[in-house]
Amino acid sequence: MAAMTVHAHHDRAGTPREERQRRLIDAAIECIHQQGLEGATSDRIARSAKLPPRTVNTDFGTRDRLLLAVLTSIRNEFRDAFVESIDGLTAPEEVLDRVIRYHVELLTCSSKKAAAWHAFAGAGRIRGDYREICSTLDRQIRETIEENLSALCRQRSDDRANPVALARSLEGLINTVWRDCLYAPDPSDHPDAVSLCRDYLASLFPGRFTEDDRAPATAGAAASPEAGSGSEQSDLLPRWTYRNPEFFELEIEHLFKPNWMLVGHVSDVAAPGAFLTFEGFGERALVIRGDDDRLRAFHNVCRHRGAMLLDQPRGHCHHAISCPFHGWTYDIRGNLISVPARHTFEHLDLEDNGLVPLELEIWMGFVFVRFKAGGASMQETMAPVEHLIAPYRVEEMMALPGTGFLQRRPYNWKIIHDIDNEGYHVPVGHPALQQLYGPTYRDTHVGGIPVSTGQINERRAKSWSVRNYQDLLPRFEHLPEENQKLWLYIGIFPNAVVGLYPDSIECYMTLPRSPDSTWFLGRAYALHDSRRTINAVRYLNRRINYYTDREDEQFVRAMQDGLRSSAFPEQILSEREQGVRIFHKALQEVLPVARLSQEPGYGQVTAENARMTC
Repeated sequence: MAAMTVHAHHDRAGTPREERQRRLIDAAIECIHQQGLEGATSDRIARSAKLPPRTVNTDFGTRDRLLLAVLTSIRNEFRDAFVESIDGLTAPEEVLDRVIRYHVELLTCSSKKAAAWHAFAGAGRIRGDYREICSTLDRQIRETIEENLSALCRQRSDDRANPVALARSLEGLINTVWRDCLYAPDPSDHPDAVSLCRDYLASLFPGRFTEDDRAPATAGAAASPEAGSGSEQSDLLPRWTYRNPEFFELEIEHLFKPNWMLVGHVSDVAAPGAFLTFEGFGERALVIRGDDDRLRAFHNVCRHRGAMLLDQPRGHCHHAISCPFHGWTYDIRGNLISVPARHTFEHLDLEDNGLVPLELEIWMGFVFVRFKAGGASMQETMAPVEHLIAPYRVEEMMALPGTGFLQRRPYNWKIIHDIDNEGYHVPVGHPALQQLYGPTYRDTHVGGIPVSTGQINERRAKSWSVRNYQDLLPRFEHLPEENQKLWLYIGIFPNAVVGLYPDSIECYMTLPRSPDSTWFLGRAYALHDSRRTINAVRYLNRRINYYTDREDEQFVRAMQDGLRSSAFPEQILSEREQGVRIFHKALQEVLPVARLSQEPGYGQVTAENARMTC
């Protein structure tokens, strides 16, 4: 690594050439998305990348070569995603279903790159070099479709069917709906695109590709409740649980909707009319403080036609909430108070059509909602660790400006927590954290709740951020002596973590979007402190955590990639990785099918889980 650094090409600002090229490619994608191919000029691209205008010619020779590099980069990323999406699948129905969903997921996960790809594909009619790059991926997808349609035709002994013609028809339909979805203003159209393509296949192969019976079980797999009863079981999650779409849906219904989801902090909704919104796994929530000072939670859904009422993450409504679709209006207690042209509705009762309420709980200053009612309260669940949090006076804190983030990450949500639930990798993977508190870091559990601690090292660190954090960190009168230099992490099952530091706290969580895509979001909070050094200390804290997150992102990516390998090991855990085992067992308690080492047959995961739950 040292030799590579010495010989890297830098510009006058010290930016390595490889990083400049990456920035130019990303900037070109942004420009193509906004301006089209013709509008993506060298000057615009360089400005977007925050680089000198000459950089395009310096690093790529010409704009044309840069655009070829952009197209190649997108092609390689899309090709890898396609290979990953069908890896390990054998049933033709399952493969074809994934081919369809792969195209739609590109629009959700990589919308700007999808738009750029479409622009290049259109220009490929007159540019042979563009056409050649695009066609390599097109051929791979077409061959996959033909192969699996041929297999289905053989299964029904239909000699009259022409798999090549059927494949071209399906390919054309996919491309049509893909293009339509690309420019659709509402992402909710995407599921309809999937259904349309599946309906076409169902018309070709009656009895298959239906929602209730998407495909028969693969040979040798668990095709009935009895078939899986003797399957080998594991106390760790097998790799199939990280990529199986049916298991993902079980996680949504049985892990996320019935558990408390962190929406924000009471300081975010302190005044009457102040609101927070939450969106995830197909649900939308609205938390708003009424004019009676009471905090309430509702589905963020109009009772008329289901439109989203408020589309900002936070804000303030003065007296009412008006639906942007047809103008139905609700007061800030959720009551329906006005309907345009009310006389045109027969028997419309305003009192019966207020916003649909959700369970809400405030715990230690944090605001939580739950989409499926019932179960333990947050206070009951988290009571074992309340004494650890109490000294920080979290209820009195305010959000730190500029610390909120929302990122879309191309990983399964569980991998993020697998890495987060153990400190075995800290000495090797996190040099700054090792210098900060590494020798004292401990992973424990208090009343079944994961708790990690580390005392700030007395020895001055080599890392600039850690060393200055050590030097500048003041005392805090509200904290007991044992907390003055403590970094404390507390997990909230299944998907949230609260980090408590002497100077501030941070909350972060995962919200799954698909088996291999996750929203990662969070925010920092702190007590008012007017001391001159405190802003510097909090900046250094965020800097340390920023680099830690970048390091963890590399490890998460490596594990996600490793899941595709046939050599991916049955996990071997150190005593310092018991947090991973406990996390996996907690998931298996809710979803017992996750104990099966062998993946159930296609379409059988839900039935097998029901059998094992009884």
